[in-house]
Amino acid sequence: MLKINSRTFFLLKKSSRLKFGRIIFLCVLIFKAFSVSSQPENFSLNNYKNEELEKLFNLKKSNSHAAIRPVLINRNDIILHEDSFPSLIYKKLLRNKIENKKKFIVTLLPLVNFSYGVYSSDSTTLNTAQTTGVGLLLKSKLGNRLFLEGSFLGSNGSYPSYLESFIENYKVLPGQGIARPTSRGYFNLDYNAYLSFDASKYFNFQLGQGKNFIGEGYRSLLLSDNAFSYPYFKISTSIWNIKYVNLSNVWKDIRFANGQFSNNKIKYSSIHYLSWNATKRLNIGLFESIIWQSSDTLSNRGFDVNYLNPVIFYRPVEYSIGSADNAIVGLHLSFKTSNKSKLYGQLIVDEFLLKEIRARNGWWANKYGGQLGLKVFDFAKVEGLNFQIELNAVRPFTYSHGSIYQSYLHFNQPVAHPLGSNFVEGIAIVNFSKKRWRFENQFNYAMFGRDSLQRNQGGDIFKSYANPSAIYGNKIGQGIKHITFINQLKTYYLIDKETNLRAEAIFLIRNEKVQNKNSNTLFFSVGITSTLGNKYYDF
Repeated sequence: MLKINSRTFFLLKKSSRLKFGRIIFLCVLIFKAFSVSSQPENFSLNNYKNEELEKLFNLKKSNSHAAIRPVLINRNDIILHEDSFPSLIYKKLLRNKIENKKKFIVTLLPLVNFSYGVYSSDSTTLNTAQTTGVGLLLKSKLGNRLFLEGSFLGSNGSYPSYLESFIENYKVLPGQGIARPTSRGYFNLDYNAYLSFDASKYFNFQLGQGKNFIGEGYRSLLLSDNAFSYPYFKISTSIWNIKYVNLSNVWKDIRFANGQFSNNKIKYSSIHYLSWNATKRLNIGLFESIIWQSSDTLSNRGFDVNYLNPVIFYRPVEYSIGSADNAIVGLHLSFKTSNKSKLYGQLIVDEFLLKEIRARNGWWANKYGGQLGLKVFDFAKVEGLNFQIELNAVRPFTYSHGSIYQSYLHFNQPVAHPLGSNFVEGIAIVNFSKKRWRFENQFNYAMFGRDSLQRNQGGDIFKSYANPSAIYGNKIGQGIKHITFINQLKTYYLIDKETNLRAEAIFLIRNEKVQNKNSNTLFFSVGITSTLGNKYYDF
């Protein structure tokens, strides 16, 4: 609690001649009272590195907010209960970072990405796929309130045929930016940076180029790290059992740019997410976002300051300013069934009419989706043995908009689920970690519908929803039906934790059925790579 004694009161009274000076004086006192003592560093947005942290968050005594990622490593965001956390994990993951007394630390580390693989697609012929990449990671603690991190990794590589088909169609390497053709495949530059500032015990501000994720699943239907990095400004507020995030982003539509940055279409998104630990077991999250384009044929709108208000709902603002922006709302729930397991789920609503849902007539504009999942840690009391199962489903036309420049896309990829809309997907993951070793098997099943050239059946969120092929009778999987089975067996050996440098071996089997045609891919690769973020090649 902040106390003001008689001397402080005298100083305030004396400074009353200058109103501005008095305000500054009070701000200094409050700032001092709410000071924090640890650097506000983001924990890596990587499923492998986040797994141990999730075990801490899943303890019933933890008051943390696991659905907001990347996790912010400071005393307020990770509300520590040291007596209830396994001391070894706590020491390995957090203590050195939170309680480091050094004021200024600068670390520069190398990043590498070397892999070699062979694959076969629909034949006995073996083809090679290889990647060569180098980069740097900079981490800098600037006092107790400020943290700077930046990285870049340039890579040149060739890939299995199904990935190269994606690259040729969309001109990007999934989640890693523009893929420019070279004599040996494709070159891409993946770069990220952020500046994090703890203004007080309750507020953190971040400005950066990076990714954000909302959810506790392998996928997110609200906001995921599927697409390439983007400029953002984030305010995180933590009070009591609540964490509130205001996130403003700059997204780009690059479809018609022909590789020229000046031709990219700019759009903005503004996101609110309120996370409430209603009980020691139950977390409730409320999500809303708005997307609008920077300019059109009639005006140069730029960033709309109406959406900067951090506490209001976007729908009333949208209607009040007479706009047709793309508004999306959602719900996230998670329940700790024990200290070692949890159920989680999401509901995303783009647009709907209750009477049309009740009629069950497949109205095209009932656009929504859902997720349901289960995670279990240290299964059967075997330390390091974890499994996860997850189901995702999204109706046709969800995430799309009347204007093609206001769909839920960035850099030619969805910013939620990689399949966009009109799909159902099941995922099962089993992994076992022992010291520096990790073994993992992941199975994906997906059934999704894609549009023909003549008909808009809601399977392509790049298109406008202005002319749906049918008003009623729409259902998941309509259009050209695709069914994919993917199984990945992965083995890792961790070399360096700070850069997540690991030696790895991956064996992938992929089968895709499109109408009456089958396509099969077998792929095996080995490599040494620094994996700071997630790479999603499982679609």
